[in-house]
Amino acid sequence: MGKCQTGTVIQVKGTINADVQRFAINLKTADGDNALHFNPRFGDGVVVMNTYKQDGGWGGEERVPCCDLQSGAPFDLTILVESDKFMVGLNGHHYCHYGHRLKAKLITEVEVLGDAEISLIREGTAFTSSAPIINPPVPYTAHIPGGFTAEKILQVYGVVTGDTFSINLQNGHEPFKNIGLHLNPRVGAGSIVLNDLTNGSWGSEQVQAFELQQGWAFAIEIICHADAFDVHVNGKDIGHFEHRNAGIRPLHLLDTLYICGDVQIHQLRL
Repeated sequence: MGKCQTGTVIQVKGTINADVQRFAINLKTADGDNALHFNPRFGDGVVVMNTYKQDGGWGGEERVPCCDLQSGAPFDLTILVESDKFMVGLNGHHYCHYGHRLKAKLITEVEVLGDAEISLIREGTAFTSSAPIINPPVPYTAHIPGGFTAEKILQVYGVVTGDTFSINLQNGHEPFKNIGLHLNPRVGAGSIVLNDLTNGSWGSEQVQAFELQQGWAFAIEIICHADAFDVHVNGKDIGHFEHRNAGIRPLHLLDTLYICGDVQIHQLRL
């Protein structure tokens, strides 16, 4: 492959064998190190990511749910190289991320191993968006200039550190008073709850079964439309949540992002 740098996109398309036992995509260096080992483990229902260094062996594993990767099914995987991480997309949706443990510029080879028929491997470049917010402290509060209006997108990448956390799009900086969208993963319950809060009173919960575990990485995307929010977690559609709170209409009143709870945030894009 050509020079690997920030903005490089690597695409791998194919079909996973119906009797899959082992499957991995590796981004390797000329000296045999492995900057990204992407390894679906279908028996465990997870994808394991890791790095291998000749002088140190394997590092600590990072795991995310398998989601849309299924035996016998086609897949379209994209890996975007950013300055500090790989952003992995699956079948047209953001899937997960993995922080660099080796310099990306050392990558010279894409290797695919195991039970899959590969139809395409190619590389290109992508335009990267404006500078993200990296490793903000939690709890975290940020002003949204002009409000979270229609067609704006919030992307949150991080790791679950306990049982529950909240991402709130709200009016004003006072926590838990007037929230247009309350997104609340609950690890113990195996669910994600969507709700709103009007002058301190909760609405009815919208609950979606979803597995997250302590230590798992996640990618959350919230898209605002004129009538509702669309929410995706690790590429899965979590729900269409209507704008029920009159206190956030018009939408420019939705002017604050507040994040709290058992979570470590690696990156925000707004």
